[in-house]
Order: sequence, then C-alpha cells, then structure tokens
Amino acid sequence: MFSSKNEKKLNEMVNCSVCNTFVHESIIVKKSGKEYCSTECSNL
Repeated sequence: MFSSKNEKKLNEMVNCSVCNTFVHESIIVKKSGKEYCSTECSNL
C-alpha cells in the first residue's frame, strides 16, 4: 500500500473563492475563513 489510513491527506485540490481555479492545498492562501489561489485573489 502506498499510504496508511492514519496519514493526513496532502493531495487535495481546493477551489479558489474568487476565480474558481483549483490549486493544491499546500499553496492555498487563507484569509477571513476563505481559501484563495493567490495573494492577488485574496486582496480583491
């Protein structure tokens, strides 16, 4: 098996709250309880 059931998922894709682009969860920008693909989207 490649991963155990106890490992935390680190391969999730997250939808940007502004532009709807999907980005890897490791590079999302969180602000005011929302998730963004970049600092540009988070500042709109």
